[in-house]
Amino acid sequence: MKTKYKIIGLLVTFLIPISLNMYSKTKNEWKKIDNLSNQELSNIGSLAKLYGYSRYFYPNQQVLREIDYIDWYRFLVFASNKVIDSETETEFRNKILKIFTPIVPELSFDTPDNSKSVSANANESYAWEHYGIGIRLYNNIFHSDIISYNAKQRINLPTPDSMYSLPLNGNMNAYMPLSISYQHSQPSDKLNQLKKDIKKIKFKLATESFLKLAFGKPEKKFAFLQDYHFRMADIIVRWNIIRHFYPYFEEDGLNIKWDDVLKTSLINAVKCKDQFEYYDVVNNMLSYVHDSHISVNKGGYVGGIAAMVLQYYIPDIKLDWCEDKIYLREVPDTLTDRLSIGDVLVSVNDIPIDKLIEKKWDLVSASTKQGKYEALLRERLLGGFTKDSLLSLEFKKINNESEFVRLFANYNDDIIYKEEYPYFIKRLDNNIYHINLTHKGPDATYSVFKEYIEEFKNAKGIILDIRGYPDYNVTDSIIPHFYVDSIRWGDFGRPIYYYPNQEKVIYDRGVEYLPKTSDYINTPVSVLINHKAMSYAETIIEILKRNKIGTLIGEPTIGTNGDVGILNLPVYAFNMSIIKDFSGYHGKGIFPDITVKRTLESIQNNKDNILETAIKHIYELDTNNK
Repeated sequence: MKTKYKIIGLLVTFLIPISLNMYSKTKNEWKKIDNLSNQELSNIGSLAKLYGYSRYFYPNQQVLREIDYIDWYRFLVFASNKVIDSETETEFRNKILKIFTPIVPELSFDTPDNSKSVSANANESYAWEHYGIGIRLYNNIFHSDIISYNAKQRINLPTPDSMYSLPLNGNMNAYMPLSISYQHSQPSDKLNQLKKDIKKIKFKLATESFLKLAFGKPEKKFAFLQDYHFRMADIIVRWNIIRHFYPYFEEDGLNIKWDDVLKTSLINAVKCKDQFEYYDVVNNMLSYVHDSHISVNKGGYVGGIAAMVLQYYIPDIKLDWCEDKIYLREVPDTLTDRLSIGDVLVSVNDIPIDKLIEKKWDLVSASTKQGKYEALLRERLLGGFTKDSLLSLEFKKINNESEFVRLFANYNDDIIYKEEYPYFIKRLDNNIYHINLTHKGPDATYSVFKEYIEEFKNAKGIILDIRGYPDYNVTDSIIPHFYVDSIRWGDFGRPIYYYPNQEKVIYDRGVEYLPKTSDYINTPVSVLINHKAMSYAETIIEILKRNKIGTLIGEPTIGTNGDVGILNLPVYAFNMSIIKDFSGYHGKGIFPDITVKRTLESIQNNKDNILETAIKHIYELDTNNK
């Protein structure tokens, strides 16, 4: 019978508790240093890699005991304090062995003789099995367990008791098993002592008392971020999550540059002067990951009833981009006499917009250029942590005159845009139907769609608009009506990890289908796509493209797909893609069959040149078929 040793819930989700010590007598001082030497970077870099191997790939059940499991943030702070000043490789090895052997007793830096220890035929062996990483809010399919298995039957898993060579920094390698033929039935004296040592490290959530946080007007500061060793620990944790579990690691070129990103991020972390600057450090680190699913939370949580969120403020103005320019998408009610849709933003507080974009470009993660613009416009371009900060915006109007407006950054919610087409289904001229799959109104239901089926069958053409994020409950039911058979649902794989550094990854590629429907609509279809389509929208567009359902018209999509996991960390938690999309569109986007680029001129004249091209295309198909 297969036995599993579950990670307790907090470790599965990376929600790692820190002691809540509100009334510590230590000074509330931000600790930083000017730089890290090459030797210090090498020491911390090797610590980072050994932590990843030991935490995620060495199956020591005693580390996970619910009563006294290892708090990995405390552990990393403890370890970095011990090894950072090692002056030689020998000194570093001696220190790191003392720290890690309570967790990995077999750890060695000497080339092992595997012939003496390998248990290739062991009937019961133990190894880590990671089905993705993190959690999903609904229908969670990600989990990590220590499993037992028969090595003779599972030859694709690590060989029990075999010492694997794992690279650290420079020419140094660590040797440790990834599978063992025995259980750690009791914690060793060394492990118990290690746990006692790291529990002495105290962090507190905030620099203010709980009562002041709850009822006063505190200056919200995460106290635990004040120690640069904690900030380094946080960078190490994030770096390892991406290194071992991000499914597009090689596609994004991270196999070439991720070690350098670690060095840069560690330096930036120890040098930063406050929690807001550290938020930028985290975002800059993750910007090297070309994943538009990545978003970084602004909160801190340490368990219990206490948590804090840093408020981020933006002006209540709705912008968009076109032809590498930022323009006004909706005119605020207070500025209708001064601004018009399509007016171009040229500067913010006298900073040219190009310079501002360049400054903030590396603070957002995105899979493509169009994804970068979308991420910037969500909040980063004009946002900040200071409420009511004054922004002076210069717009260039259609007549080339400048218009200056002053706005306050006092809005801290998502910007909601008006729908360009506030309807679900509309009959256009000449018997062409426009189905807006991104419409969010109460009329956007499958029942409403079915009422039109007979009309659709007799229509000259149908336009499916997927320039945004469609409702999957409705869209999944609609799409089968445009194909004669069942439709294969995407090409996704849930990764299963047994080895570090993304070696020998196995993908669970279960095939799903949208069922065949009896009401087939054999009418010419045009599909509208653009830079607003990502994730599920791209799944639908890829299905249509692969099955030759209609003609794609418009601009490339964002190029990010695959289910998202939540990585709950003590501070600045983040999301990222966990499931891999094998369609080949990651980092590229889906390109249209007929490319139609939006222009500022069309926007300023309230013309939808993509929709107009789709109508023209249907006319041409109708003419050619006569």
